[in-house]
Amino acid sequence: MAESAGQAAARQANVALESEVQQLAQKTVLLGELAAATAHQFNNIMMAVTSYVEVELRKGPASNKRSLELILNNASRAATLVQKLFALSRPDAPFMQLVQLNSVINEGSELLQLLAGGNDKVTFDLQSELPKINADRAQLEELLMTLLIHVTTGAPREEGVVLKTELVQLGLADVPGGQPLKPGEYVVLSLCSSHPAKMAGSEHQSHGGKERSPEWRSGFLVAAIERTAKHADGILEMKHDALGNVSCNVRFSVTHQTRALSEQTATKITTAAKTILVVEDDDAIRVPAAEYLKMEGFKVLQANSGREAIKIAEKQPGLDLLITDIVMPEMNGTEVSREIIRSNPGLKVLFMSGDSGQFSASDSGAQVLQKPFRLEKLNEKIRALLSSGDDV
Repeated sequence: MAESAGQAAARQANVALESEVQQLAQKTVLLGELAAATAHQFNNIMMAVTSYVEVELRKGPASNKRSLELILNNASRAATLVQKLFALSRPDAPFMQLVQLNSVINEGSELLQLLAGGNDKVTFDLQSELPKINADRAQLEELLMTLLIHVTTGAPREEGVVLKTELVQLGLADVPGGQPLKPGEYVVLSLCSSHPAKMAGSEHQSHGGKERSPEWRSGFLVAAIERTAKHADGILEMKHDALGNVSCNVRFSVTHQTRALSEQTATKITTAAKTILVVEDDDAIRVPAAEYLKMEGFKVLQANSGREAIKIAEKQPGLDLLITDIVMPEMNGTEVSREIIRSNPGLKVLFMSGDSGQFSASDSGAQVLQKPFRLEKLNEKIRALLSSGDDV
């Protein structure tokens, strides 16, 4: 049967559309790779800047303290904002770690206000002293951005958004059947707004990514929110009623393990002098970090490559801690740690990375500090690791 003119035109249109989609996909992959590479270099540069400032703060005269603190604070703000831009370039494999939700929100509050249209449209109602949750930090940041964009889409400029966190206890009576929720403690992240929405007159509720309304779920933002909430290990609830009231809740389970680890990491313990091997191929990062740790009373050995680190470890028995960058020439950080642990059983390891997404799911138990980080944060992490029986 001969193809009609209309069918031929439709087929050609489909072929052209598929070609455009493929080109867009290729460009998206390329942009993601470029963003990831740029993020790695940017994080290293900012790490060098903030590290040298922190060293000078420790040993410089008091008259320079105010100026140095301003440099450090503004460098940290710049690094935080740029990291949010690069968040979407990470691979989909989640990297789980203990995270303080309020800290993630506070660090991104400036960007969240900008996304909401500025002029203090976002009101923050954060419950203090929340236990940490086990989640992917980068996915949490992405979740906050996509939730905020969704809640504010189509809202009048005078409308505001309330972003709230709280600790709730669910009993058996609070958990209806057929839901992924279980009785227990949850840290709840919620965003709510009230405005006429495009889907007024409809209701939708989603639990853990389950399908309830195909029309609404087909929206790009909703699909992105559901995917990100799942990757961040959260249980999503979205409601949109006939009056245009929009609310989004994400619940994060608080287990006995996460609560115990949160309490452990919150405890500051003074540790006697220990020997630390710092492995980093970038001198601008390694040198100030080593100098800072020496001022903190640690014995610090330095290596600018994995090969050099292995040689040092062979000549230096009794290492207490290995701190290594993940991405290095010739040997990466995981390879270096495996080699050194063979001659130093029980050695504690702390990884540094410009992108924690470089770790696979099998490495999710590893301890990682994502660049750029403050050296005082490094010091706290080291003391927590060395004072505990197990990694925290």
